[in-house]
Amino acid sequence: MGDKEEGGDPRFQWVLRQVKSAYRNLNVDGSTFAPTEEDMILEFLDGSTITTLWFSESKGGLTVTSSTPANVRKGGDKTTGYLYMLKTSSDPVSESNYRDQLVVGDLTAGLTPLDHMARVAHEIYLPLITNPRNQEVWSEMVMKEVVESVNGFMANVQITQGQVEGMTCLPLPPDSDLMEVEEPVNGDLLETGVLPADVNEISANKERIHVLEGALITWTKQIKAVLKQDPEQLLKGASHPGPLSELDFWSNMSSNLNSIFAQLQSEKVRRVLRYLDRAKSTYTTPFGKLCKEMFQARARANSNHKFLKSLRPYFEDLESEMDFQNLATHFRPIMHLVLLVWKGSPYYNTPARLVVLMREICNTLIRQACKYLSGDRIFEMIEQEQSRQAVEMLRTTLRIFGQFKSTYFDYKAKANEEVPENKWSKVQNNAIFVRLDSFLERCHDILELTQTIMQFSKLAKIEVGGTKGKTLTVSVQQIHTDFQAAVNAFKGVPYDIMDVGAKQFDDDFYEFRCSIKELERRLGAVVSLAFDDCATVYGRFKLFDSFEGLLERPIIQDELEKKYVSLVQSYGLDLKIVQEQFLTSRDEPPKSVNAPPIAGALSWCRGLVERIQIPMRKLQELDRTILEREEAKEVHKVYKTIEASLQEYENQKIEEWGRDVEASSAAKLKLPLLVRHPESRHLTTNFDPALTKLLREVKYFLLLGLDVPKSARDIYNQVEVFRQWRCNLDLVVDANNEVLKILLPVEKPLLQSYLDKFDKTIEEGINKLNWTSSGVNEFIEIAMEQVQLVKEITQSMKDNLNNVNGIMEKWAKPIMERKPKPVDEEEFERNYKGLKATRYAEIREGGRDISSFLKETNKVLKVSNASVYWRDYVDFVNNIVIDGLAHVITVSLEYLLDQIDPDSIKKGNKLPMLEITLDLIGQEAKFVPDVGTTENGKGVRDRVNSWIGSFVLISTLVKRLDTPDGNFMREMHTDYDVGSLLAIINETLSENEAACDDLKAQFEEHSYLWTTDLPIYFKEFMDDAWFTTELDSRQLDLTKYKDAITKYESVKAKIQQLESPTDVGWLRVNTTPIKQSLVSLSGKWINMFTSRLKNYLVDKLTTLEEFMLQVKEGLEMEVSGGEGEETNKENLMEVMSNIRDVKKAMDVTQEMFQPLRDCISVLRDHGVDINDTMVKEHTVQDYLEDAPMHWDQVVKKTFQIKETILPLQMAEASTLKEELESFFLKMREYRNDFRANAPFNFSGPIEEAYGSLDQYANGLFEMERQASAYNEKEDLFEMNVSKYPEVSDTKQELRLLKNLWDFKAMMLSVHGSWKSALWSEIQTDKLEDENRKLLKTLRANGNDNAVIKGWNVYRDIENSIKDMAIVLPLVADLHHPAMRDRHWAMLAKICEVDEVNPHDPKFTFDDMIALNLHLHVDDVSEVVETATKEKKIEDNLAKIEGEWSNFELLYVPHKDTEMFVIKMVEEVVEALDAHQLELQTMIGLGKFVDHFRDKVLDWQQKLGNVQEVTKLWETVSKMWGSLESIFLASADIRSQLPDDTKRFEGIDGEFKELMKGAIGVPNVLEACLVDGREEGLRSMKERLELCQKSLNEYLDVKKKIFPRFYFVSAIALLDMLANGTNPPKIIPYLGDCYDSLNDVRFVADPEKEGELSTKTVDLMIAKDKEKMPMFETFTMEGEVEVYLNNLTEHMRYTLKLWLRDGVEAGGFWDLGDADKKRHVWVKVYPAQVVCTGSQIYWTEETGASLEELEGGQEDAVKRYLATCKDRLAHLITLVLGDLEKGDRTKIITLITLDVHGRDVVNKLITDKVESVGAFLWQQQLRFDFDPSNLDTNIKICDYKTKYFYEWVGNTGRLVITPLTDRCYITLTMGLRLFLGGAPAGPAGTGKTETTKDLAKALAMQCVVFNCSDGLDYKAMGKFFKGLASCGAWACFDEFNRINIEVLSVIGQQVAEIQLAIKGGLERILFEESDIVVNPGFGVFITMNPGYAGRTELPDNLKALF
Repeated sequence: MGDKEEGGDPRFQWVLRQVKSAYRNLNVDGSTFAPTEEDMILEFLDGSTITTLWFSESKGGLTVTSSTPANVRKGGDKTTGYLYMLKTSSDPVSESNYRDQLVVGDLTAGLTPLDHMARVAHEIYLPLITNPRNQEVWSEMVMKEVVESVNGFMANVQITQGQVEGMTCLPLPPDSDLMEVEEPVNGDLLETGVLPADVNEISANKERIHVLEGALITWTKQIKAVLKQDPEQLLKGASHPGPLSELDFWSNMSSNLNSIFAQLQSEKVRRVLRYLDRAKSTYTTPFGKLCKEMFQARARANSNHKFLKSLRPYFEDLESEMDFQNLATHFRPIMHLVLLVWKGSPYYNTPARLVVLMREICNTLIRQACKYLSGDRIFEMIEQEQSRQAVEMLRTTLRIFGQFKSTYFDYKAKANEEVPENKWSKVQNNAIFVRLDSFLERCHDILELTQTIMQFSKLAKIEVGGTKGKTLTVSVQQIHTDFQAAVNAFKGVPYDIMDVGAKQFDDDFYEFRCSIKELERRLGAVVSLAFDDCATVYGRFKLFDSFEGLLERPIIQDELEKKYVSLVQSYGLDLKIVQEQFLTSRDEPPKSVNAPPIAGALSWCRGLVERIQIPMRKLQELDRTILEREEAKEVHKVYKTIEASLQEYENQKIEEWGRDVEASSAAKLKLPLLVRHPESRHLTTNFDPALTKLLREVKYFLLLGLDVPKSARDIYNQVEVFRQWRCNLDLVVDANNEVLKILLPVEKPLLQSYLDKFDKTIEEGINKLNWTSSGVNEFIEIAMEQVQLVKEITQSMKDNLNNVNGIMEKWAKPIMERKPKPVDEEEFERNYKGLKATRYAEIREGGRDISSFLKETNKVLKVSNASVYWRDYVDFVNNIVIDGLAHVITVSLEYLLDQIDPDSIKKGNKLPMLEITLDLIGQEAKFVPDVGTTENGKGVRDRVNSWIGSFVLISTLVKRLDTPDGNFMREMHTDYDVGSLLAIINETLSENEAACDDLKAQFEEHSYLWTTDLPIYFKEFMDDAWFTTELDSRQLDLTKYKDAITKYESVKAKIQQLESPTDVGWLRVNTTPIKQSLVSLSGKWINMFTSRLKNYLVDKLTTLEEFMLQVKEGLEMEVSGGEGEETNKENLMEVMSNIRDVKKAMDVTQEMFQPLRDCISVLRDHGVDINDTMVKEHTVQDYLEDAPMHWDQVVKKTFQIKETILPLQMAEASTLKEELESFFLKMREYRNDFRANAPFNFSGPIEEAYGSLDQYANGLFEMERQASAYNEKEDLFEMNVSKYPEVSDTKQELRLLKNLWDFKAMMLSVHGSWKSALWSEIQTDKLEDENRKLLKTLRANGNDNAVIKGWNVYRDIENSIKDMAIVLPLVADLHHPAMRDRHWAMLAKICEVDEVNPHDPKFTFDDMIALNLHLHVDDVSEVVETATKEKKIEDNLAKIEGEWSNFELLYVPHKDTEMFVIKMVEEVVEALDAHQLELQTMIGLGKFVDHFRDKVLDWQQKLGNVQEVTKLWETVSKMWGSLESIFLASADIRSQLPDDTKRFEGIDGEFKELMKGAIGVPNVLEACLVDGREEGLRSMKERLELCQKSLNEYLDVKKKIFPRFYFVSAIALLDMLANGTNPPKIIPYLGDCYDSLNDVRFVADPEKEGELSTKTVDLMIAKDKEKMPMFETFTMEGEVEVYLNNLTEHMRYTLKLWLRDGVEAGGFWDLGDADKKRHVWVKVYPAQVVCTGSQIYWTEETGASLEELEGGQEDAVKRYLATCKDRLAHLITLVLGDLEKGDRTKIITLITLDVHGRDVVNKLITDKVESVGAFLWQQQLRFDFDPSNLDTNIKICDYKTKYFYEWVGNTGRLVITPLTDRCYITLTMGLRLFLGGAPAGPAGTGKTETTKDLAKALAMQCVVFNCSDGLDYKAMGKFFKGLASCGAWACFDEFNRINIEVLSVIGQQVAEIQLAIKGGLERILFEESDIVVNPGFGVFITMNPGYAGRTELPDNLKALF
């Protein structure tokens, strides 16, 4: 810093001077600034990141910062000022121009920057600008603009200052303009608002007026801007302010307006206004009006502020409330104050003000709600599975907001009441709650979202069972995954979902809803499929429970609507199963193992009760409409029947047990206390099981809350005494039995004396004492003492033996241990030796302990050592020691195996145990030590073997017990476990050794580095690493060298990257040594290539240098002598040779230089230094650069010499030409001889051909030598070099011919080697491959050299190979295993030989070739094909025979009896069909099956018989099973059908006998092919059909008498007929026969006091539990079908009488008696009477009012309408009170009818109906009661009928709509025309229910039938018989599901009955039966259009509806 200060940076010195100047009170120098501050100043000057510096005084020093201090914006401290410096740009500050680049200023203490700016502008800049001396150079215009700009700037600063303080500051004009203004003369504009009347002076200074008017205009704009402010503007922004904003607004508005008012009252403003007033400015009047507005606004703002400030603490509490649920506590105080403000404020009582305030309160509530529960928090809770908490929080939010709105409405009503002149009702609710309602809607949407997530989240844990469970579970999981994807997509929205302003939410939520609806459809389908897949009712209910919550979703609910019906049906089937189980098992009920019989039976019974009750309760929780269906009612009836049967069974069992208690008498207590087993000598406490059973029954009876007889209770009172005796005796018995049980055969003789003494003691309890004797306690005490003595001795012996076993267990731990980390072999061995010594000592000590334990046992027993029994015992212990030692060895072996086993190492994440080394030793990679065994025994395997040996050596450490000397080594060597572990260890070691070899192989992969002979390899490489240039010069192939160097460099890198060390199983291999060796070797290889390049480079340049020296010397030789001397030919030839050599080398040498340069580059690229390599005392690089120049000099000199010797050269050329001509003729002669006599077409021996070829080859060599010499001379004398094509052609043809004869020799050799192969050893595939390769090679040669194809030797070779190619496939075919002797005979006949015997051991391939198979190809192929097909048939027959020898019939028990029936196994059925098809295919194979035809036909017959017998057998089994319980168990059937019963008994005997014999013959063939079995089964089937037919005829007779039997199932009908004489047994089936009648009440039996009659009844009970007393009792006796007919008539007559009484009582409704009013009458009579009676009176009274209207009483109908309404009001009052369930149902039904009646009457008035003949009245269902015959006539339009009096009970009625009326009209008109009805419409629209409701209105029996595609015309015919005979209605639901063929017949059946009714026939022949036709018959059908699988009705059927 000192350097900078003294002489350094001028910029820094300037900064320092400025700081000194500003802070003179401080001693500012270079040390003032801290290092960081100095760096900051330098960065400010030199850098670009800091553009501003702030200096301030702090604690006596200076502080520098680059960021604006926080308190500067607020005016700073009152005592602290700031100095600032800033750069005009971000560039560094230059030393030459820093004054222009830096700006310095200061801020006065206590002033804000704006205040500072205003003061500087006013006190500095303005005086400077307005100074006249400074304006001298300005023009007037410029001066004016500058002054105006400055004034404008100062005005803006003032305005901004006011805005910063939240006030409106009115800027004053310049002081110069105010100084000239005088005092006012008259009134003040601000006080009067008008101009003064007399203005005496008008200023002529227009400029000043202009300035003042400008100020006035600015004030006007400012005031208007303030007045324009409205709190509602805040609501239009996106901030959604709270109510505090409203309070702040009026507070600020009040302060602002008061400030403006004060400024307007200031002297300066008044002076301006007076001046403008006198100047008659046009701006003063508008400004005066504006001031008045401002005064009013000020008064309003002050008032509003005064009234609203009382609300501030409440609003603050509302906004700061941390507990959202406490918000409701703030609502009423706030609303109360708002109401007070409304009432008391003169301004704040308008709808606009209230709307703004309330909307802001709503904003605060929304904000609080978002803090309480934000969208992110909702998603977070969902992710944390806290969806339920999120739902509760959303509901809390909705509740709080609901309370707020409720509070508002309460105060709104209060305001309307207290301030009627200014009601809140003027305020639209929507204006206030528009945003709050949107938020509530959003909350509802999110609540729906969260609940949906809660419901769908259950899918993640749902697993669907059943056969399709896995698939359906996957579907559910996929739905859950898709749902999660939809949720995640929704979670990913870029906004808070609770933000009501996020409009995108609606679109996103709509998409989410669409996704959920699709998922609901899919889930509904899955649940539907899962429902169908459930096999049990419980499974289906469990399925519904699994999807709880989801099933309530509308789409899923619609999907499952029909499944509820199916569920009811399934429950009905389950009830029948329970009923069957109860009936089947009631005599021997299943019970738990520990339950007593009676209590167990009762528990079983109660279990069945629970089984039927639980589903019933769940069914009752379903939609009530489901339970009101006919199927549900029938199921409920069956439920009640079964429930009653179970209750009866429980009572029966209790009675039986009460009788059996006496059988368990006290005599059982006389039994002896103990009994002994004669053989095992075990004792048993002789407490009789009957007594135990009795006591247990009593205990369970008491637990079940049942009464117990006194005798049983008396015995049970002694249960504690018996328990103590039994427990003590059990101790004695258990001790004795335990001793006898634990004593080994080798131990028992040692204790026999003690056991005999105990037996004498126990004899008394066996023969004398019983459970009532005295002295039992003393006996138990003595017996206990004796048995304890025996037990103690036994225990001592056992303890010693256990101690021996304990020692064995202590030994059972490994002898060896390993370190956590790998160690080398020597270290491991040292550790192992120490541990081994310790364990050996432990085992020796244990051996001594075993000997002492054995001695102790001998001492306790007191037996002699010489005893035989004792010696046996010693041998026994000795064997234990042997097993223990073997276990010790196996544990150690297992430990060793665990350490070396790779799976164990991997599982336990273990490190290797030993560490070895892999190194390159000699020419081989070796492990040190070796992993296997070695000669010196130092290998790893040797070491492991030594460990194993030390394990086995343990057997020598323990002394034998059975002999004085010896050890256990022999036993250890023969132990199986030890041997097995040794084998596994050896195998594991071998595997690990193989893995080590694999590791070694990784390095041996590079073995060529040390095994390859480098000189030989490199020589071959150098020979190949050349290329020939265009000038035919041979150059070094640098690319190959470069690739080779790169290759070995990569090898070197790869070796370096190999892992070291490497873990191989239990060994860690240190591979570093071998890596180092290989890296060194790879470097050697690289050096070999680089050295070659280096040497080549040097050699080339050295050779060039030597060649140039040689040429120079050769060119200087003397060629010619002096004059007259001969030419020196040798010198001439030498010179010419040099010239020739230069000419040849000229281009090549020039071409050589660039490759040599490239060579240098390659060497340098691979790091080879060539700077020290010299050529002729020059470096290689330097020499190569100069070489081209030296070479050019040599070439130039050569051409000069050439011109000198040219004459001498021409003279020698003529002699050479003559020699050439002679040689050409000699060459032509040789060529002709070769073409004529060479072996091209020779077919003789190969040796002769080879001799000829050798002769011609020698001649060719000589010719080539001579031609080469002549060519060289031609080249020397620059003559054209002669070409000798004869030489090349002959050489080519000679080579091809030699190759061809070589190929022939090879082919003959190969074929010849095949001939000796034995027939059994011939591998034709291999031979064919070789033959194909020969032919392929031959043809390839021919294609490459087409000339050889014309040579005879080529064609001979090709024909030989082709012949062999034909023979070999035939030989392969003849090797087929299907070939038999008959086939070889056929082959011999074809080849015309006596015999072909491939079975001869000497039969060879040559023998087969001798047959000339290639001449009989087709015949041989046919023989092989025949053999193959016959073999396939033979195999299939064997397979069929083998399978049928194993197929067995499955015999299953029949209904839990000992009888068995067959059940065909699916496997047998499939095999039967498949094998019959195979046999049929075999028969169709023609000649190929001739050999097996008889066998195939035999199997066809067998399997056909099996199929027929099994089919008959299954049929007979089913028929017998269905008829057995009927003909053998039903007395009624047996008596009614005696012949058929006898017939069935015969069949039953035969069938049981057949099954008894068949069980012993499980094989299918054996069982089905028994003689006479098919005939016997067929006979049984025919007789069973006769029984079935007779049974059906019998039932038809009963049905004709009581047609309602047609609607009862066959099982129920048979049960009813069987119990016809026992009416209580019939009662459960009444519901099947009647719409409502379900039960009756039996009266007391007068002959048996306290009991009920079983035949006489006096009350009817409906399915809905309504009761209807009979007017007289009814007796049920005689045939069941007869008394049920009578019961039907009695029911109808009873209903008639009730209706008569009800109608009579209804006449007193309106007579004034309160007890007889209609709403009282309703409770007295049954529901059907109430509804029908009301309809009768409604018809009568409405008709009467219409008649009165027609008679002139215009208000008659209106008066009746009032009556209807009054009656309806009374009923509504009733239903709002407390009612019984039955009364409530009845009254609601009556209300439904009364509402319809009222509506009809009202419509009569509306439509102005005037007579009873109007259609509006005629279309109604009208009732008319005839007291004379108790009939009720019903009319609707043209249809008339009688009331049918079928009791319908207390069931509801449908709401009657106009559509219902039209349906009634249509259906009844169909009946009027003798047709049926067919309501149409989508599913769920009430078609069936409307039909049933019409039937209820007519009291007609209506049977609802659910149709399916399984119905046939016979079943429908039976149903129609019942309908026609009963005169009932039937509603066929989903009628179009029936097959079209059946529908066509149904059309004929219905038409036949309708025609009979139309013709008035009483009886007709229908479906071959004579039936009664009741005209009440009606058929109605419903269909759901557009569903899959629905059938279009045939035309004949359509015409009937």
